Amino acid sequence: MNLQELAKQKRKSSISSTTTNFVPKFSSIPHSPSIVSPLNKSTNILIPTKNISSPSLNIKNSLPKQRIISNTYASNLPFKKPSKTSPNIPKMLPYRSKSNDTRAQNSPFLKNSLLSAPSEFKEIEKHKLRALIRRFHDSYDEVTKSENDLRLLIETNGGLPLPDNEDESKKIRSLIWKVLLRIKSIDSDEYLKSLKACPSKSFSKIKDDVFRTLATDPKFKKAVPDKVLIRILNAIVCCGESDSRFPPRYVQGMNALLAPFSFVLNEPSAFFAFKQFLLAHCPSYVRPFLPGVIAGAHLVDECLAELDPELFVHLHLNGAKGVIYAYSSVMTLSAGVPPLDQLLRLWDYYLASGVHLNIVCIVAQVQSIRDLLLTSNRPNEILRVLPRLNASSIIRRSRKLYKELPKRVRDLLKGHTIDIDLATSISNKSPCLNLTSSFLVSNVCKNDILGYKSLSLNTPNTSLNSTQANNNESSHEFLPTNKPKRRKMPTNLGLGIKPNSPASSLIKNNNAPSVRNFNPNQHNRVRNDLQNWVSLEKD
Repeated sequence: MNLQELAKQKRKSSISSTTTNFVPKFSSIPHSPSIVSPLNKSTNILIPTKNISSPSLNIKNSLPKQRIISNTYASNLPFKKPSKTSPNIPKMLPYRSKSNDTRAQNSPFLKNSLLSAPSEFKEIEKHKLRALIRRFHDSYDEVTKSENDLRLLIETNGGLPLPDNEDESKKIRSLIWKVLLRIKSIDSDEYLKSLKACPSKSFSKIKDDVFRTLATDPKFKKAVPDKVLIRILNAIVCCGESDSRFPPRYVQGMNALLAPFSFVLNEPSAFFAFKQFLLAHCPSYVRPFLPGVIAGAHLVDECLAELDPELFVHLHLNGAKGVIYAYSSVMTLSAGVPPLDQLLRLWDYYLASGVHLNIVCIVAQVQSIRDLLLTSNRPNEILRVLPRLNASSIIRRSRKLYKELPKRVRDLLKGHTIDIDLATSISNKSPCLNLTSSFLVSNVCKNDILGYKSLSLNTPNTSLNSTQANNNESSHEFLPTNKPKRRKMPTNLGLGIKPNSPASSLIKNNNAPSVRNFNPNQHNRVRNDLQNWVSLEKD
């Protein structure tokens, strides 16, 4: 052998020795298909185990480097880089920056994403509700957590986030209402037994009152016949004749309270839901002489006196009291105010968080027309029909107002729907309750501290129509009369109490609840403006 062949053999032996020293041991995976190696077609490629590491096999360096994309800059997205020489291509700017607004308006992709944001949020909320319905519970703590999640979902969405399909939404709402009322099962035989005891003693009164139930809503009248309401109400009254926990006779407002249940649920389910609702949520509202309803109407005045004393004093001096304008809304839990779909969303909120929140929702509706009420000397005519329901707005405002109320008033709100004795004491305005509305009526309105009576704002002769009628009687019949230019009454001026007035001494001496939103420095200026406005009306 010559020297060249010996050198080749040495080289081959050195290469084989190095590969045997550095290649790690392999372990085969069972039931793995054999993969033919490109180096040796007769051998199988075996996969190394995870715990083996070798300095010769650097897998991390061999893989391609992943590109990190930032969420803040659009320049990191896989778009083509703009060249410096091309002036037509704009420079990539930070995403959602102020200088990028015009480009977002012109871009159809960004415009569609911005428009679809509310719809995506609604879909997420609907998905949350579906996941909550399908949730399984192994303990009572999990049930409590699910109830809190459901309550928060209803409060943040202004009602249940239901699908657009009406049949599906009615099924989901019926299921949720049964859960909130804690109805475990529905026995149709028990409902049939109650029907066999009919007719009740109040049958004629029920029959005369049922046709008025949501009479202006054709959707409700088409879905719920009057016969269904008559049967359920008679069965409830028959239960009260044998069980003292239920109403012994039919009282006004029971037909309106039954209306949402009869629309959402079928007849046996509506019977059990209404029965549980009267038993657990508002028993004082269906007792003879309606002690809970009268107490709720007085609590509307109390909440308004705490939250907006200026508006309360103006309404009281012009004869608008809660017992007059809020009585029907308290008695029916706003069931007489259209539209029906917003009413059902409002009842989602009542069943989840408490029926007592209806009082705060009424106050929120009154405050929504505050400027109109302050410019009118006949607010009862305005409050005869409350504004149409907007559930999301009312729920949002009522949650804010409820947090501003003192704990004493919140306890009265929670207790008046259940405790009949407490409802009676609120109706009688017991001094031990220390009501702010009673303090304002006795110490502010009667003493005329704000000067309303001296301005004669409550008298009917101050209106423009009456002054024109008196002038027309003395003038000629066919001569044209020059009508004075009507000036709008100021609405947002803070009426104040004088520092040396009787009310200020009462507040200092008796430690009575202070009247908020009153600024003494603005009293003279406001009084002069109101006098000028009245004199202009009389001229």
